[in-house]
Amino acid sequence: RLSYNRRAHHTEEYESFQLIVRRGEPFQLCLAFDKPYVGENTKLTLEFHTGESPKISDGTLIRVPVDSNLDGTAWGAKVTDKGLKTVDILVQAPPNAIIGKYSVVVETELDGHKYRTEKDPYSHIYLLFNPWCKGDPVYMDDEEQLQEYVMNESGIIYVGNKRQIMERPWNFGQFEMPVLDAALELLDKAKFPHRARWDPIRVVRVVSKMVNSEDEGGVLVGNWSGEYDDGTRPSAWNGSVEILQHYYHRKEPVSYGQCWVFSGLTTSVLRTLGIPARSVTNFASAHDTDGNLTVDIHYDEEFTPIDYLNNDSTWNFHVWNEAWMTRPDLPPGYG
Repeated sequence: RLSYNRRAHHTEEYESFQLIVRRGEPFQLCLAFDKPYVGENTKLTLEFHTGESPKISDGTLIRVPVDSNLDGTAWGAKVTDKGLKTVDILVQAPPNAIIGKYSVVVETELDGHKYRTEKDPYSHIYLLFNPWCKGDPVYMDDEEQLQEYVMNESGIIYVGNKRQIMERPWNFGQFEMPVLDAALELLDKAKFPHRARWDPIRVVRVVSKMVNSEDEGGVLVGNWSGEYDDGTRPSAWNGSVEILQHYYHRKEPVSYGQCWVFSGLTTSVLRTLGIPARSVTNFASAHDTDGNLTVDIHYDEEFTPIDYLNNDSTWNFHVWNEAWMTRPDLPPGYG
């Protein structure tokens, strides 16, 4: 069933042995009992818990009666097959379900008595965004683009200047260990409420903040000084995995990064969560510091530059990210 779920949910590339599925798409579970299962006399309920203090009121604790509807609008589950001591169940989370790591509790009611399993700290279900699902805000209807912006593990980040554009190969490695766990830990470290993690807009904003060490002790320390003796030179990185491994296992920011490293890292984190993303390079990149949308140079009456006013600049290049989702928070035509 694990391999079936992995294929159906486009998660077969993840190195983890845990169940990794996408919201909006049904997945299979098999329950094993210590005595013969009698369906007519037994009432089954599945509980899905996420976060430190799951609550029904904020959607972090979901009770799903088995043999509820699978219409895609809410959590549902139904029995698909029965053995002597096993039951196969098809489960579906809605396309706006909270993403993250879930524990599962099974409640059995027989002859008026309730029995509950304990949460297993070593067994979880990971629920991700689903760009293959029309109801998900990150839905993308082009399979070629899905393969490129969700499934592709390597790519090129462009650097240089407008006259000499160069390529940097980058290993996004979004399916390698522990990239997915590191991505979820970033959301935790930002104290981002679990109840809000259904929304890709807010998730992307948190990720954008947390790849920078200056915000909440995020991943990368930026350094443009040219002095890198106490860390790794930004140009030495060729992928995101080593950076995230260091951060996840040592629980400390990684030194050092510049714009293309931040961007490659952001692409990896968004893709592992199921949000289509790419790195984008702009050459002759204008940096406007006073918000007037121009690059200004100030001179005195002698045509001498006024240095303390001249904070705008044009960089050879700058790299940032694009992420794909609907934007109902913007006016019509902008998202």
